[in-house]
Amino acid sequence: MLNFFLLNDSDQVIMKHAIPYGSVLYVCDGEYVAKGSLLFKWNPNYEPIINTSLTPSVIVCRDFLNDQTYKSVFTSVKNVRRILHHTQEDLFPRLVLTDAQHQIKKYLVYWKDKRLSISRIYYLQEGDLCFVSHHETARFGQLLYLVPRRTDSTVDITGGLSRISQYFESSLPSGKGKVLSSQDGFFFVHPSRPTSRMKWKMARLETSEDQFLPADTKLKIRTLTYVRKGHSISLGIPSFEEMLEIHGTGKAVMKFKESIQSIYRANGVTIHDKHLDIVLNRMYGRLTISDPGQTGFLMREEVSREDFFAQNIQSLSRGLRAAKGRVVVRGVTYISLESSSFLSAAAFQNTSFVLAKSAIQGKTDYLQGLSENVILGRLSPIGTGAVLSPTKQRASQ
Repeated sequence: MLNFFLLNDSDQVIMKHAIPYGSVLYVCDGEYVAKGSLLFKWNPNYEPIINTSLTPSVIVCRDFLNDQTYKSVFTSVKNVRRILHHTQEDLFPRLVLTDAQHQIKKYLVYWKDKRLSISRIYYLQEGDLCFVSHHETARFGQLLYLVPRRTDSTVDITGGLSRISQYFESSLPSGKGKVLSSQDGFFFVHPSRPTSRMKWKMARLETSEDQFLPADTKLKIRTLTYVRKGHSISLGIPSFEEMLEIHGTGKAVMKFKESIQSIYRANGVTIHDKHLDIVLNRMYGRLTISDPGQTGFLMREEVSREDFFAQNIQSLSRGLRAAKGRVVVRGVTYISLESSSFLSAAAFQNTSFVLAKSAIQGKTDYLQGLSENVILGRLSPIGTGAVLSPTKQRASQ
């Protein structure tokens, strides 16, 4: 994807746009533009796939079966065929570009001091619109087919409430295959060995390892597509573990808030981010120990963030090696039941189970949170007094 920069007379960037593939530019590089001038435009619903071969190419349509893999669409443009969803595992509608000697044309790709030759084969998926026919001669720049700009469907507030509940319970589906790209690079998508579960395989240009995708995966990329780290490669909701692994805690929290806010904003509801920050602070407040170091933690033990830092500070003060861990996401129900206060956990859910478990373990509740103090009718540890009062008592002593 190209970037468009608009500079003022002092060569300062005053506007930046990412130009989608298939856009039509109306200005040239270095051209002076007036306010309100049209810069570029594109089709927001479809992405065009254009023939980039400099010499004429003969189109060979394979696995194109009428009313089985495609259906003719009656429009003002001739030979428009919409690819259908089919259940046969060995059918892959595709366009093969050949030369005058009926040899498959090749891409010549230069990437990181490598020269690769790749066949010009375009695999079509459900919903694509094909604009060429069998044995047709395609010129340079001719439109081959249109790919729908696949986006996740939007929902109203009633349908979105279930989605919000899934977000806060950290129960989003994670068995739909990979959604985000873990690193930059060119990707290739090819049919895999036909099975009922796996249909596509994806590989990066730098590696020879193939990743197999489920048959129901709705891909958003095509063969020889450059994808940046964190960009979507298929439709679906990425799991929280995948977002944490790729983006890190800070960016994952931001994307979490954007996903929830988008559901409310679509219906005119405004919620301040500070309310979500309070909940997310607890959801991202637990860690899994990856290296216990010289602490009392066990390998793969799940601990709270407060206990993790307290143990590490104690170990470092003694000159010992600190523990290492990675952040994990837990739902609000799990966080409430795993609270350090058994009174707060028992008041939320599974009262008898929580109290019996705490009694067996001999836990002590130091009444440091809000809910446990409210339950016992004590002063709530909130506000500036909760911080300054202990300091004043120590100063007077």
